[in-house]
Amino acid sequence: MNRYIIAIILSGMSFYSFAADDSSNVRSALIKNVPSIDGHVVSVKKMDASFPGLFEVVTDDRQILYVDKGANYIFAGQIIKAKGMIDLTEQRLADISVIKFDELPLGKSIKRIHGKGERKMAIFSDPDCPYCQALETDLQKVNNVTIYTFPFPIASLHPDANLHTTEILCSTDPAKAWDDYLLHKTLPGNARDSHCDAHLGELLDLGQKYHVSGTPTIVFADGHIVPGGMTADDINQRLGGK
Repeated sequence: MNRYIIAIILSGMSFYSFAADDSSNVRSALIKNVPSIDGHVVSVKKMDASFPGLFEVVTDDRQILYVDKGANYIFAGQIIKAKGMIDLTEQRLADISVIKFDELPLGKSIKRIHGKGERKMAIFSDPDCPYCQALETDLQKVNNVTIYTFPFPIASLHPDANLHTTEILCSTDPAKAWDDYLLHKTLPGNARDSHCDAHLGELLDLGQKYHVSGTPTIVFADGHIVPGGMTADDINQRLGGK
């Protein structure tokens, strides 16, 4: 979120006086005070009565900021309800961090079917990420699911991940090649070509479009996103059914 913030506390700005529920004016004031945020504000809404004079701002990278009605002050952090230590910001992030599953370009993914494949999930995954490899081991215990994997190598962490990904994409059976590498560290050994490099570029663009910042990132059929790994039991519970 600091990408858009010049300073946490803005000083010397004129104070805006308008109705507390005028989210449009809050947006205008925020953009005036922090021009770099223009074009990145997804929504502005007045908080409930528990937070008088405070507005929630959601940015296009799924971050939440809080501002006063004149947007003179920006609060970047978590709001936690003291009784029960409930992280209200985290709950809100879960609500806004959704992807419309049917809008994912599933045809670009590596598709694997376990059992009948009636349940669905998608994963953004780096083949050289140890957490992704651990997730694949857990997925072997999940039945009746169709898994759409979008390779998303993070070269800054795993320098050979792009090479390994393109080898998998270029194989005659990418689903088998994916399993072989992540479960057994065996690559297909085929040559790369420009088509596979282009496919990788599309997948990297897709991950950036959905603000994937780490792997694995799991997307369930209801659109909710879970960053990080999950156990087989947790995945089964989240998928529902059997």
